[in-house]
Amino acid sequence: MPILILILLLFIPIGAILVLATPVLLRGGPYVATSRPGVAKAIKLAAPKAGEIFLDLGSGDGRLLLAAAAHGARVIGYETNPWLGWQSRRLLRRAGYAKTSRVIWGNLWRADLATTDVICIFILPNLLIDLEKKLNREVKKGTRIVTIGWPLPTWPVVKKIDTVFLYQKT
Repeated sequence: MPILILILLLFIPIGAILVLATPVLLRGGPYVATSRPGVAKAIKLAAPKAGEIFLDLGSGDGRLLLAAAAHGARVIGYETNPWLGWQSRRLLRRAGYAKTSRVIWGNLWRADLATTDVICIFILPNLLIDLEKKLNREVKKGTRIVTIGWPLPTWPVVKKIDTVFLYQKT
């Protein structure tokens, strides 16, 4: 019995560290929830429409996905934290969007951006440089991109509300 307790005392903290550190290790960032006003601003700028594909890179607890799904968009979230991914799926399922939503436990750098209509991003500014290169390579013309917190380094801003920025691929 003491050995079992010792094993649990060792592995529970290690597991917790891995779950918390996974986003940083996979070139993401720590989880910071988008505030309710931030979600409202992002959705206002993104203006998701019924049937559009709305992609949230680093979808956290799913609050942006839920808001976009409420506008009729088909939503896809990428999240490296398995606990947050589970929360997102649960939130969307309980709200009745299980058939029009998908949350992928995975790295945003592997996300397929080619078929999306709207992309929402809330990540650290030092990662936006590389993400902008990915956007330039993969995003189709007309795609709307919303960043929360920080602007893209070189893309021209179409519209902005406080620290939420809208871009459109030309």
